Amino acid sequence: MPCIGRLRVGPLLVLLILAVGSPAAGERVRLNSVPLPVLEAVKTRFKDARLNGADKGVQDGSPVYEIAIKHGGQSIDVVLTPQGTILLIKKQIAAEDLPEAVTRALELTYPKARYQEVEEVITVQGPQETLAHYELMLVTAQRRTVEVQVSPDGKITHGMR
Repeated sequence: MPCIGRLRVGPLLVLLILAVGSPAAGERVRLNSVPLPVLEAVKTRFKDARLNGADKGVQDGSPVYEIAIKHGGQSIDVVLTPQGTILLIKKQIAAEDLPEAVTRALELTYPKARYQEVEEVITVQGPQETLAHYELMLVTAQRRTVEVQVSPDGKITHGMR
């Protein structure tokens, strides 16, 4: 369950993420009902990926698809237009792969928290892929589950204590 927070990548992307940010926001669909350009785009970008599932959501009155895949041992969600344009990539990563600035900020804000899920979120515009932020699900020392969003330079942009 990713958190949204304040993104600095434009209001259109914020609407997209709100529309398809989590499976609850979209509708589960069968892979055989996903438009062919969507599947081809995922298979082209992630060669040898195993497609695991799909959700369909709406952005500005237009459908978008979130395809869950397994690629190179990683769980990845890819958000695309029905025409096959990739908009966003969310990759699960190991906590030890977080940059030091991110780890330090999390330790200061959420001391002794346990990492439950860690994702890097990449925005895509044409051929350009840009690391936007990290999204984490943490269990605090007080046993509260929190969603946190951290910029690559270690600024917590969304999180609840």
